[in-house]
Amino acid sequence: MNDQSGYVVAWHIFDRKRYMIWFNGLSERDWFMKIPQTSALLISTTRAELRRKAIKHNITISRQAAQKIDMDRTFRLLEKLRPCEFIPKRTSEIFLETWNALDDLAHSIGDTTFERISRAKYNDKLYQKIFYANELPAVTPKGEHYKAVLSKSETTHIKTLLHDRGTSLLKKSGVID
Repeated sequence: MNDQSGYVVAWHIFDRKRYMIWFNGLSERDWFMKIPQTSALLISTTRAELRRKAIKHNITISRQAAQKIDMDRTFRLLEKLRPCEFIPKRTSEIFLETWNALDDLAHSIGDTTFERISRAKYNDKLYQKIFYANELPAVTPKGEHYKAVLSKSETTHIKTLLHDRGTSLLKKSGVID
């Protein structure tokens, strides 16, 4: 085996699972594994199949549990989302995990449209709200709490980005048909 080591990501969408290998870019951008000498992502329907493909391509997979990106749950939470209401911390965590995973996926396949929209000025404030609502110890002073409340336009933007653009990106990448 070489020194490349990736983490398993399990996408749950439309009641199906797809497994991929994600690499932490450390000082660079994070990315998902492509099949060597192709532009296709390495995607499997089972973790065992993913492991076999990884061995074939000389890739080491971390033994940690798979990182679950549950798009079905994200879609349900987006459906319930209402402007001017507090977003629970766990919902913020799910939105942030989904947003970051989709952003990494877009980068991996060179989808500049998703990246451009994700990083657009009007979405920057929205991302910051979702990020700070996670109350990460490194950025949240002890004893303080931050609750995200989204405006009507921010609610529309996050639904469009994570649901509509996310679904389109997952289709374009081959994660879903």
